[in-house]
Amino acid sequence: HASGDYIKLLPADDTLDPECIATQLAQFTRYGDRIALTFSARNIITRTGKHLMTARFYNDEYIDSRQLVKRCIIAGTNVIGEPGAVLFPRTLALTAGKFNGQYPYVIDLDFWLRLLEHGDAVAIRTALSTFRIDQNLSVRIGWGRCSQYLSFIKRIADRWSFSAITLNRGRFRTVVNEF
Repeated sequence: HASGDYIKLLPADDTLDPECIATQLAQFTRYGDRIALTFSARNIITRTGKHLMTARFYNDEYIDSRQLVKRCIIAGTNVIGEPGAVLFPRTLALTAGKFNGQYPYVIDLDFWLRLLEHGDAVAIRTALSTFRIDQNLSVRIGWGRCSQYLSFIKRIADRWSFSAITLNRGRFRTVVNEF
């Protein structure tokens, strides 16, 4: 039902920096239709607001979509981030289709990768949102995260045509991430 030019999803218990949207919109002004999304670092906080860590990409950079997808696979996790960290054009959302709940743990990453089929991305190193860890899905499903991510890698492998070495590195890292 979004009617604006861009979409920013924000879970009810997360927050945005006052400059978040302006900073991310500036990337679309700078790069235009070449990018499918922007994403920023985010502060990971507890239910009570205690800062645990800052999750960020390597640095501010324009990044080729294929390289970004490869980094997600090799890391065995969503390096792009949770919904509050991402901004994308509404027109691309219509093209990419609806969120797919087949793998709830990667429902957002699946959507980000479908957006990335239509353009590249810009990573912003500054933390512009928070992600609150409480009893959210990622915590509740425990080891289910691993099996869902492994299934997800298998499903996207054909679409992006990565080497067996890349896929095996991702599988290994996915399992290691659980410890």
